[in-house]
Amino acid sequence: QVEYYSVSHQKWTTGFVAGTAQRGDNGRAVYTLTVGGFAQLRYCVELHNIRPPLEQQERVVVYRPDQDVWLEGQIAGDNPAATRVGYKVQLTEADVEIRDVPGHYIRRSFKAGVQVDVY
Repeated sequence: QVEYYSVSHQKWTTGFVAGTAQRGDNGRAVYTLTVGGFAQLRYCVELHNIRPPLEQQERVVVYRPDQDVWLEGQIAGDNPAATRVGYKVQLTEADVEIRDVPGHYIRRSFKAGVQVDVY
C-alpha cells in the first residue's frame, strides 16, 4: 500500500503498486498504480507522487493555514482511512491534538543527524 498524490485532485489518496518500475520518457523510474475505491489505474507515476503511508507516532510537520506556519508533531492514532477523512496529529509544542488534517498539509520530519534514504 502507498499514498499517491493526485495532481488533478490536489490531495493524497490510497493506492497500490501494480507491477515493477519502468523507465519513463525522461529516464526516471515510473510506476503503475491502482487507486481509489474503483481500483482506477494510474500510469507513469513518478516517485515524487508516491509515499509510504504515514504511521502512528511518526514525526511530521503540519501546516496550519489559519496561522501560515508549519508545526512539529507526530501522527496520533492508526487510521487506515486517513487519506479520505484526514489525519490526527499531536502537536509537539502544545498539548493539542488536531484532527481531520489533509495529507497535503503533512510532511515527514527527521531529527538532525538521522540517516534517510533518498530516491
